[in-house]
Order: sequence, then structure tokens, then C-alpha cells
Amino acid sequence: MCTGAVTTLSANTRAVGSFLVITLSPLLVQLTLSSWAISNAIALMVILFAIMMYGISKRLNQTITEPFFIRHEHLLTEQALINSEKRYRTLFNQSADAHLLLKGDQFIDCNPMAVKMSNYHTADELLATLSTNALKSKQSNTPVILLPTQQSKERAIKYGHTRFELDYMRLNGEILALEVRLEGNTQQLNSLS
Repeated sequence: MCTGAVTTLSANTRAVGSFLVITLSPLLVQLTLSSWAISNAIALMVILFAIMMYGISKRLNQTITEPFFIRHEHLLTEQALINSEKRYRTLFNQSADAHLLLKGDQFIDCNPMAVKMSNYHTADELLATLSTNALKSKQSNTPVILLPTQQSKERAIKYGHTRFELDYMRLNGEILALEVRLEGNTQQLNSLS
């Protein structure tokens, strides 16, 4: 009977404790008042049984409720991540500066200001041409591709960011002087603005 109660009431450990006290108390009283030589040992075994059943109830309760708490924490974390991404996306899209996201050696996104500054009509059009668009470095005045060098990436990882200047040729042929800030971290270099 006690084992069935532990299984049924395990969601509420206080209920299990109360049930065990109510059901085993009469037996304990009868055993303590008994004149048998073995009755005290049996009473001690009943007390140990009650403690064991209460412990099992607590563990069963944990086993049942823990997945719910983990799922709830996961949902809270997921919602916080979604909110953070929305804030980042809003800042990215509404920035007065042009921003380009770089993953490895490929541009994966740009904000509306980057599209506007380059005179392209869409972000896809700009991103498709970035890998082949020639730039002129202020230092050497030679055409280069708008991809950071390995040295720039290493400097961005080491110091958190690096800056350099480039002349960018817009779609209409006009030269636009750019100050590029390359940001990076030790896990992944992925932001260029």
C-alpha cells in the first residue's frame, strides 16, 4: 500500500510523508507497546522503510518534474535569443553606417545603407558582386578584392577589431572612400562594417 502511494503521490512529497505517517503510525504504536522481544527491531525496520519510501518519493518527484523545468528554461533561453536577434537585426537594418556580414571569405548579408551607398537596387545584387568588385587600396593604389587579408583577420582576432581604408567603386563608376572596420573573435571572424 505504501509503495502504491509513493508512486501515485510522488508529485507531492509532503502528501507522501503525511500518508506514510498516517498509515505507519498505528503499526509503530502497536509494535512499541508489544511485549515481544523482536518488536523493537520490527519498529526500527518500519521507520527505515518509511524513510526509504520518502527518499524514493523525492527522487521520483525529481525525475518527473526535472524535464518540465529543463524545458521551461530552454524556452526562456530560446525566447531571450530571439529577442536578442530581433534587437540586433533592428540595429543592423536601421544603422546610418553601411554594414556587411562576412562568414569565412563570403559576404552573407548587408544592411539597407550598404545597398544605398553602393547604388545597387537590392542586397542580393550587391552581395553577388562583392566577391568580384575591384577596389583600390589607398596605400598601393592597386585593385584588390573586398575581402580581408589573413593578416587583417589575425589582427581583428588579436585586438578585437582592425581598421583600414579602401576606395570602393560604386555601380555607376563613382569612387567612394571607405573606412573598413573588421571585427572578430577567437571563435569566428564574421563581421565587417
